[in-house]
Amino acid sequence: MYNAQHIPMNSLRNTNLLYALSFALVVALVGGFMLRNNNSSAPASAGITAPDADTTYKLSILFAGDVMMHSPQLDAAYNSTDGQYYFDNSFRFVKPLISNYDLAIANLETTLPGEGFSGYPQFGSPDNLAKSLAWAGFDVLANANNHAADKGDKGIQRTIDIVEHEGMQHTGSYKDTINRENENPLIIIRNNIKIAILNYTYGTNGIKVNKPYIINPIDTALIHADLKKAKYYQPDYTIVFFHWGNEYQRNPDATQRSVAEFTFENGADLIIGAHPHVIQPIEEITYRRGGKKHTGVVFWSLGNYISNQRNQYQDGGIMAHLELTKNTKKGETTLSNYAYIPAWVNKASRTAQKDYFILPVSMYQADTTIFEINKAENYKFKLFANDTRTHLKETKELKYPITWRTDTATFNKIKPSYEVQLMFAADDKDPAGLLSEYGMNKDTLARLCDCVPAFSKQKINTTQYRYYFNELPKIENARKVARKLREYGVDKALIQVVYK
Repeated sequence: MYNAQHIPMNSLRNTNLLYALSFALVVALVGGFMLRNNNSSAPASAGITAPDADTTYKLSILFAGDVMMHSPQLDAAYNSTDGQYYFDNSFRFVKPLISNYDLAIANLETTLPGEGFSGYPQFGSPDNLAKSLAWAGFDVLANANNHAADKGDKGIQRTIDIVEHEGMQHTGSYKDTINRENENPLIIIRNNIKIAILNYTYGTNGIKVNKPYIINPIDTALIHADLKKAKYYQPDYTIVFFHWGNEYQRNPDATQRSVAEFTFENGADLIIGAHPHVIQPIEEITYRRGGKKHTGVVFWSLGNYISNQRNQYQDGGIMAHLELTKNTKKGETTLSNYAYIPAWVNKASRTAQKDYFILPVSMYQADTTIFEINKAENYKFKLFANDTRTHLKETKELKYPITWRTDTATFNKIKPSYEVQLMFAADDKDPAGLLSEYGMNKDTLARLCDCVPAFSKQKINTTQYRYYFNELPKIENARKVARKLREYGVDKALIQVVYK
């Protein structure tokens, strides 16, 4: 067991509907590996329903690696006709896949400063990148990485604002301590499964993060405290997304292993890694927690999701495929299946305009008519495919065609709502009495939430309950409410994101 201490570590708008729709049709018709969405309904007052005595819920999750925008990518995305940048083309072949997961998460390794766009070494990308990531189907962007402060305070602030404006959640970077207290860990409820997500980086390339802004550092004392806080809110599953390791090293180093073991011992169920810009192995690690032996899965590094890096091992990455299963009879949530999906970045085009897009390896190998790759690029594609499969030979590869949802929402974005979990308590309180118990002003809360204030509770077992404030359509209102509740003396008030 490790003591809590600091451990430092060593980075033409074109939706192309033909591609997306044609692939979606193939997915729908051929099917393949099916993951059923057993129950996505929930009462208006709380994101988790009271389950039956013997019920199984499932959740599909996709993690993607480094979303980078080097200068050549910005040049390729620029449309001289209107002076705008467009990025939908970059995601046209993966949109049908991403959109079909219950939850999709990527590492945003750039900032959205609104002006002064640039590539390496200090990244700043147009807002349309976030729009395209949302269009592709991503729900969450992880912001804690070594380029998160590249454009200073304005870059940190606007990146959060634009990501939220596009309907996505963020984690790892915060506007101030209150923002972090409200939304760290990021709690997401989907399909009656509650997950907690934490995100940390080894550093910010020596660029100081000025107060009040916060970018989560890899610090074991902080990780310990965050995992303890997460446990209080009783998630079914906890995932930690690290930006760590040494660039271009194809295997994890000793510090990664040390931090991973510490993180598992203190409450994490799964670890995802990024930063090295190359793929690192996927491993099952044995650790002890509470005197019992457990096994946790680590994706050490997902590699590059999209970038201009073209050297061997750097011109692509993997997506992490995860399936969680919650069994209410056993009272446990497990990682019932995991695999990787290799994806290569194309750069060359048959015209003068470069064409950067992510191409899933098995998809192209199954049908090379979807896009013509020139001879030089085809060689790189094959080399990447072989290198990846050899490197990850101990882990299952997930191949096309794939579909994960079978409900009517397939390929459609399901919008989130926000609720505030007030507390978790062993005693049975009357929700209607919470206003008077804490001396809360109903009119004040009504103005903050733009709603009729209401509290509800959920019975966990014979003696334990959770208490909630209204489910709200806007995160801004939830933030105001959470802050005010703490002013009234409710020390535990955390925003939860509910997908229905």
